[in-house]
Amino acid sequence: MNVEKMIMKGKIEPIPDELDIKDVIEKSRHVFLKQEENKNLTYFEFLLNQLITIKKQWWILQFVVLCFAWYVLATETERLYLRRETGVLAILFVILIIPELWKNLSNKCMEIEVASYYSLRKIYASKLLLFGFVDMLILTVFTSGAHFISNIDVVDILVNFLLPMIVATGICFLILCDHRKNMGTVIGYCIAWNLMWWIISGNEQIYTIISTQLWIGIFILACIFMIYAILNLLRKCNACMEVDFNEFNFG
Repeated sequence: MNVEKMIMKGKIEPIPDELDIKDVIEKSRHVFLKQEENKNLTYFEFLLNQLITIKKQWWILQFVVLCFAWYVLATETERLYLRRETGVLAILFVILIIPELWKNLSNKCMEIEVASYYSLRKIYASKLLLFGFVDMLILTVFTSGAHFISNIDVVDILVNFLLPMIVATGICFLILCDHRKNMGTVIGYCIAWNLMWWIISGNEQIYTIISTQLWIGIFILACIFMIYAILNLLRKCNACMEVDFNEFNFG
């Protein structure tokens, strides 16, 4: 007797067993996950994949900005103009990484990424690690070259270039985890900080009052602020999604 034909003709009506169906689903899920585990990238492969997807043009532009900053530090004799020009270049150095870090939001792929094996936190961590490593490398070359080749004082480099850059970086990371903001808003905040630094750097009284030790202390506080902003981003990165976990958006 062909049971399949009898079922097709409606002579036999199969009665599904809910427990058996759940058992089949669970076994299928187990087999699927076991197969997928063998296909997962290692974290090094994942990091390499993220490196490939990052547009290298931003690092090239950052290097060009550092070349201009080096030229200003080496040739500008007026202290006021030196501080203002390097401050603008320092904040521009940070602005150049915004499009790449904001790519998740601008392409509206946050929900897809959060469903991947590597969490959204790991995706952001990998990008920050890669940008941090490359930027640290080129900044080390810039600082060492400016000091040893052009005889520029390290404190001048810290105060006039690295300090405004680090503060601008912290501002970017703080705003990045707020989905209500957009890339233009971040750039706007950076420009506002640039205007504030422009006013501060043009005030000679501030530079005569603040000692070298105090500037170094301010620089350390700026570094702490940037680290806090990075940790805050990694902790709240899921807020960048259009909806929260286990919620649906039909709007």
